[in-house]
Amino acid sequence: MSDESPPQSQQVGLLEMSWRCESAQRFADWKISVVQTGSRVTTIYPVHRLMLGSGPRKSCYFEALFSSGMAESHQSSSSIELPDEQAALFPLLLDFMYAGKMPKLESPQDAAILFNLYSMGAYFDIPTLREAATNSCVNDLKRSAMTKTVFYLEETESRADTRALFESLIDVCALDIQAVPVDLAKSIKPSWMLAIFEKLSSAIQFICGGELISHCLLSHVASDNLNEATAVELLGFVRYIRLAKDAVRLLTFIDNFEWGGQAKYRFAVRQLCIDIILRDWKILCDE
Repeated sequence: MSDESPPQSQQVGLLEMSWRCESAQRFADWKISVVQTGSRVTTIYPVHRLMLGSGPRKSCYFEALFSSGMAESHQSSSSIELPDEQAALFPLLLDFMYAGKMPKLESPQDAAILFNLYSMGAYFDIPTLREAATNSCVNDLKRSAMTKTVFYLEETESRADTRALFESLIDVCALDIQAVPVDLAKSIKPSWMLAIFEKLSSAIQFICGGELISHCLLSHVASDNLNEATAVELLGFVRYIRLAKDAVRLLTFIDNFEWGGQAKYRFAVRQLCIDIILRDWKILCDE
């Protein structure tokens, strides 16, 4: 195991009260040793308890540590083990806690930095960091004209520690549903679409639902993405179909799909499709 200090090249261009500058390090009253769980490399960061434990972007984790009677609090130092990727981002976490600074997104790969900072905000109990990371993701999604919808939902859903971030992004999609490109429908999971539409009022569902929901559903019906698990989701999903022609196409698929152990859902989904078709026929007859 080797001990390293933060690179000298990182100690420039930051705001006053930065942990990085030499004068601030001289008056530091705590040292944090961050150990990478994979490589076991350790980096020591001189910090200030005032900023970490009671500053405007404080960590409840450090607040509890500094005020406890544990041996670490008497030694003015502590050791933390983090996955290598997150350990490398610890300087960015400190930059945020001291100066409120968040990294700029310059490439798609940079989004992973935000996901990790969000996770670190949860681990160290820094609500302001979780909020800032969420806002950065939301702003990037909106700047992309919602074309990054699938990327953000897929990445945040797959990580247990970013589940709350995933829910926030679902809210954004619901609020800006008309901006979600229809050509993305084939990549949007039925479960995501259900989550989005269930956050909409019935009036907005009627206005926005038809085209996007039909494209999304039928693209999964026509592809290999639909299996027994996603077929079950049709029970909730199909009620958003607005067009009889799409209900007919889905009905044809249902009658030919091998439901296996999920056969009990076949009748319910089939009946929903028939109801939609009959509803539209009734409307045509009334006209």
